[in-house]
Amino acid sequence: LDIWLGVQHIWRYVGVAFHGEDVASQLSQEAKRFEYINSVYIKLMQEAFTHRYLMMIHSHCESLRGRLVETHEQLEISQKCLTGYLDTKRQAFPRMFFVSNTILLESLSHTIEADSMKHLLIPLFDNIRGLILDPYSA
Repeated sequence: LDIWLGVQHIWRYVGVAFHGEDVASQLSQEAKRFEYINSVYIKLMQEAFTHRYLMMIHSHCESLRGRLVETHEQLEISQKCLTGYLDTKRQAFPRMFFVSNTILLESLSHTIEADSMKHLLIPLFDNIRGLILDPYSA
């Protein structure tokens, strides 16, 4: 169960990054790795739903554990790659050192949707209470 929860946690974290076009285009090899991991993860979730998790653990314990361990290892590789990517972004704009990896990944994956990024931009700058984006000024 601990491995399962670990896989879910990392999958959510890494998934946010690779669903954004900017990150996926800059880390194309890792994006391909994540596509494979994502398909394996979805199959595991479908099997768990089909066999009602408890029954599945009882009858396929070693097979499930092996696939979860492999998926977890692959996700950790992707996570390390993302950490390196975020470090390069922080070197380019040092204020990003004050923002958590999760917020930074979320902001980088929503680069096109400015309205959805407002709450992510506020932590980057001190003494900002709000942010108004004017679509008519360029």
